[in-house]
Amino acid sequence: MRITPTGTHMTEGLTIREAASALGVSHDTVRRMIRDGRIKAEKRGPGRGKYTIPESEISTFRSTRELVTVNRQVDVTEFIQRQNLELKKELQELCEAVKMLVVEVAALRRDEAVQTQPAAEHIKSEVRDQEESSLWGRLKARWLKWRTEKRG
Repeated sequence: MRITPTGTHMTEGLTIREAASALGVSHDTVRRMIRDGRIKAEKRGPGRGKYTIPESEISTFRSTRELVTVNRQVDVTEFIQRQNLELKKELQELCEAVKMLVVEVAALRRDEAVQTQPAAEHIKSEVRDQEESSLWGRLKARWLKWRTEKRG
């Protein structure tokens, strides 16, 4: 806690409520800032006495807060720009990977078609042979039956 002892007198300053109003914060926040040492204040009176805060402390705190706010905004902007660059690079890498996969899938499909084509032709040939043999078998059976009937 940074409190100026009562023995050394400051120039007239602001009360906690006036400082809170000037900073746009609550009076409890000003009390915490005094307790944390972020703002210098002089305590007047015993116990929970009153504090006097120099106007120079208020202007110093304002300029520090503005500087920190600006730096945070720049940091956030830089962070977003870096993230965008990284995401663009990652997207390009993914696009390249997808292109390579498309080429690989096309090659696999061609290979599969080449490998399955002879098997498919062989199966078609066997089916045709069976159809023909069964057709010839039926025709032969009918012919034999007809011939037997004709003789008999």
